[in-house]
Amino acid sequence: EVLNEIQEKDYLERIQKGFKMVMDLDGTGANYINLKYKPAGKTGTSTGYIDTNKDNIVKGLDEYIKVLSLIKNSIISEDDKSILDFFENAKNYRDSVHSTKKGTVDSIYEIHCDLIDETGAIANVARLLADNNINIKNIGIIHNREFEEGALHLELYNHSSMENAITLLRQNNYTVYERR
Repeated sequence: EVLNEIQEKDYLERIQKGFKMVMDLDGTGANYINLKYKPAGKTGTSTGYIDTNKDNIVKGLDEYIKVLSLIKNSIISEDDKSILDFFENAKNYRDSVHSTKKGTVDSIYEIHCDLIDETGAIANVARLLADNNINIKNIGIIHNREFEEGALHLELYNHSSMENAITLLRQNNYTVYERR
């Protein structure tokens, strides 16, 4: 089953050419490999991130190894109290992360709103929110079969703006889905 298809073939060819240039012997990937053989690899930002953030990554790994060693020693020595404390602390940390967060990154306040495919539908939602002093951080359309007509993706600046937008849109007969 085909779920998605790229309509513009030259766009795909341009992407393929870019990937090839990165790993080609004359490309940027050549700086990271032994030039005696033809490289195989993928593009991405991980190498650049490691190059510019090595000290912090090593420090984080050292801390992680230290914690793993402590729990390993607790398991070996059958120190039930230390093991239970470890898992209790882990639970408390997880519970302290707000439900609208992705891990420990900044909170995301986003909702989806069903839209009928008609002229001005997006403008009507934007105007309704603006008239009620609700500022939109990011806006977009979701294109998938899950939503019959289409869905408007709205990202807001804070929790109260998100709650106010949900209430306002529902009062105006929009179907709203919250991201939890």
